[in-house]
Amino acid sequence: MTLTEVTDPDVRERVMRAFPREVPHGVPMFVRLGLVTGPGPDEFAAAAQRVAAFRITAS
Repeated sequence: MTLTEVTDPDVRERVMRAFPREVPHGVPMFVRLGLVTGPGPDEFAAAAQRVAAFRITAS
């Protein structure tokens, strides 16, 4: 498996916007870290500038 950091801010924002819908059990971690206050997609999109996102590919 290979992890490649996503550097395109638009892609990272789309990934983060989808996160609360795709991985709802992961939302509390982002709340505890203070990156968001709840599961709103707009909040996650706004946090995209402060987190790393990675593309996963099979090697």
